[in-house]
Amino acid sequence: MHRDVPDILRTLSWDDLRVFLACAEQSSFRKAAKLLKINSATIVRRIERLEQVIGYRLFVRHTDGVSVTAEGRMVMDHARTMEHATFNIVRQSQISPEGIRGLVRVAITEGQGTYWVLPRLLEFQKANRYLTFELQETMELTDVGRLEADISIQFRRPERPDLMAVQLGYLHNYPFASESYTKAFGIPKALSEAKFHRIIEQISPLLEQGAYERLLGVESVEGIVGVRTNTSSAVLYAVERGAGIGMLPNYALALGAKLVPIELARV
Repeated sequence: MHRDVPDILRTLSWDDLRVFLACAEQSSFRKAAKLLKINSATIVRRIERLEQVIGYRLFVRHTDGVSVTAEGRMVMDHARTMEHATFNIVRQSQISPEGIRGLVRVAITEGQGTYWVLPRLLEFQKANRYLTFELQETMELTDVGRLEADISIQFRRPERPDLMAVQLGYLHNYPFASESYTKAFGIPKALSEAKFHRIIEQISPLLEQGAYERLLGVESVEGIVGVRTNTSSAVLYAVERGAGIGMLPNYALALGAKLVPIELARV
């Protein structure tokens, strides 16, 4: 390193800045430690070292977490710029001069991944034999900017301005039941009647807590929800076998599922 470079550049660690970003985004040393798979004591030590090097206090400690100081927000903006540059270097290094080859990670929710994306990926892969597709089926938001995936198909538009986002279409969810369920218990005509039926509930980070209670107008879904699951394939399985009424994408009918769509008036 050139002798005229300030001493701070000799001691400033990118790893410490990476830890700082995780703490700032999680608002917690403990959550950042879990995310980075290092212990909390190491997190605290690295933050204290970083604060000493740059001469700023980066966080205000609270009983339930931490918040970034005004100086910390300034450092965070610059650290994110460094992070983006680092990821661009990694992406560039993965480009092969021999053509399209390597690993492509596609993140998408489980139902759309299995029934919509995968059939199309199989045909594309046949034409590109040196590509390996890694299908990450998850209900969590995946950060493409941080190389958690190469392509992410999700329900929320990313907030980062440096990412390319394209709207692919609309997904319509609809309440369905099996023929056997409707024969045994009938069909509710309105949301006010749905609370007297059995409901299949899908839980997801994309759904706000208490969404079903608000939809049905009840304080608790105890005695209403018969099956609770975090996967759409399990909802489909339970609905097909008469366990109750469940929300499913309308393409479930195109998959050959023998389901009865239920129209519920908002009364």
